Amino acid sequence: MRRQIIVSFILIAILFTGGIGIAIVLVKTKPEPPTRDVARPPLLVETVVVQPQTVVEPIVGYGTARADRFARLSTQVAGEIIELGDWLKPGVEVRMGQVLLRIDEEEYNRYLERAKSMLDADRAQLAQLDIEEHNLDRLIAIAKKELDIAQSDFDRVKSLFEDGESHPREFDQYHRALQQARSAHQTLENRKALLPSQRAQREANCRNRQAEVDLAQLNVDRCRIVAPFDGQIDEVMIELGERVQIGRELVSLLNPDLIEVPIELPAAVRHRVRTGAPCRLAVDSTDEVAWSGRVQRISPTASETTRTFKLYVEVDNTEQAQRLVPGFFVRAIIDGPTLAHVLIVPRGAIQQGRVFVYNDGTAHERDIQVVRHLLDQTVVSGLQPGEIVITSNLDALYGGAAVRLEGNPTGPETPAATKAQSTGRTEQP
Repeated sequence: MRRQIIVSFILIAILFTGGIGIAIVLVKTKPEPPTRDVARPPLLVETVVVQPQTVVEPIVGYGTARADRFARLSTQVAGEIIELGDWLKPGVEVRMGQVLLRIDEEEYNRYLERAKSMLDADRAQLAQLDIEEHNLDRLIAIAKKELDIAQSDFDRVKSLFEDGESHPREFDQYHRALQQARSAHQTLENRKALLPSQRAQREANCRNRQAEVDLAQLNVDRCRIVAPFDGQIDEVMIELGERVQIGRELVSLLNPDLIEVPIELPAAVRHRVRTGAPCRLAVDSTDEVAWSGRVQRISPTASETTRTFKLYVEVDNTEQAQRLVPGFFVRAIIDGPTLAHVLIVPRGAIQQGRVFVYNDGTAHERDIQVVRHLLDQTVVSGLQPGEIVITSNLDALYGGAAVRLEGNPTGPETPAATKAQSTGRTEQP
């Protein structure tokens, strides 16, 4: 049994070895198939002809539109809302001075009447001073006459007394009469002298009372909330019958005719923007609707943390086909400086600082220098006017590759110069 197993293994080994040998002989003696060189067709490519152009550099930024005139109307008096029309809703147009709602003014009217009464009392006291001054003038005139008479009588008695013709008692009697007349006259003069200070005090009281009247009237007027300008209601934040305190926001109002968009830009482009520059705005999700505006002003400072600065674009909604809505987040393309006689290629045609140039059916690599990116276009140096730059199938190209121009498979005719595809304004020289 053991011998049979050993013989079987030997036979299997002989057969396996023989099979390998036969296979090797067959492979070595296999005839070679005929070969033929297959010519690869030239690669079909798109191109642009580089020509000097004058282009306005587009500067891109983003911002959120807001109404130039916006107000949150809050109450300056406390009280109950007693008038709030059903018409007062977001989107409703209102006119400047139109009453939007009313706060109960009964308490403030009472303060106003009290202040007016006190003012009338002070004015009456001030008028009384005029009467008192008039009466004092009459009394002073009478006292002056009495003083003159007393002085004349005293002078006469004094002369007689000195000549020994008058009794001392009579002299004393006229002397006392003179002193009394002088005292009466002086008292009246003193009372009149006090009138200017009394008048000034009562005039000051009248001014204070008038201020109280004005303040009370102002509070009555503040019970009527009116629109400060023409516009539309943005939000209503109170209800009829609600009691509000001073400072409570009631209604927000905006005028959508003029829109302002703050745009944040890198500090590096600060010297390339200017006030008055045209600007095109659009929502990133769609380019179907766009708005035109102008740079109204530029912030004089830059952020220390973000190294950016802000400029403000103004959009006149009355001149737009469709209004720009406050709150829209928009992309702004601002006209920067004009670049004259520059060479422009599509940004996607540049790979690692090189482009492929078409010449006589062949693609040639060319090193270029990027001067400035203009959205999907790039200002470059290192090319010559009239050279043809390949813009498609760049991943399959290499230096020396055979290529043919789209629409011209038979020969490398030079295509017409193409205009730079940029959102900036471009002119052919």
